[in-house]
Amino acid sequence: MIKKFFAVLLGIVVAVATIATIEYIGHFFYPPENIDLNDPEALKAMMGQAPVAALLFVLGAWFAGAFAGATTALIMTKNNRFAFAAIVSAFILIAAVVTTISIPHPFWFVAAAIIGI
Repeated sequence: MIKKFFAVLLGIVVAVATIATIEYIGHFFYPPENIDLNDPEALKAMMGQAPVAALLFVLGAWFAGAFAGATTALIMTKNNRFAFAAIVSAFILIAAVVTTISIPHPFWFVAAAIIGI
């Protein structure tokens, strides 16, 4: 039981690390503007002006993170119990939904994130 818990925990850590790494690379190509993260209007304006390629970097990061984390949990459980991979993916999906609610994103981005993850 403890091994399965750590498989899920490691899967989440791998997912978050993968997402952070890919988003960091995306920030190299599309540096974020100096913006007050506590100003909802500024965030909304920034998301409206963000290049599609920058948003695709974020989507790619979320997809890759969910895949890497779920695969890690699946490998760690060794008996191919997809429920543990699904837990990791659900965690990433919940984080993505919270992010898209707290920072307004284009509809296509939200739909792609929910379907893709």
